[in-house]
Amino acid sequence: VKFVFTPAVTVAICLALGLSGTAAMVVVLVQSMPTASSSYMMARQLGGDAPLMAGIIALQTLLAVATVPATLLLVGPLLGVN
Repeated sequence: VKFVFTPAVTVAICLALGLSGTAAMVVVLVQSMPTASSSYMMARQLGGDAPLMAGIIALQTLLAVATVPATLLLVGPLLGVN
């Protein structure tokens, strides 16, 4: 959901605000990135489920290998980036 819904909403907001080109693409790419690895340390230090967080980070990183280039290819022309 994070790799589809969040970039789609971000694209809609960029278009609604009139933001296009490289600046809009940077915003969309930032929203397309996986969860920060520092969330594992935070989960561990605060007594959360650190092994689950490690699994989430690993899965999101693997998914990002495919979804980030796909986002570039699909959203770039829509935002006016070649």
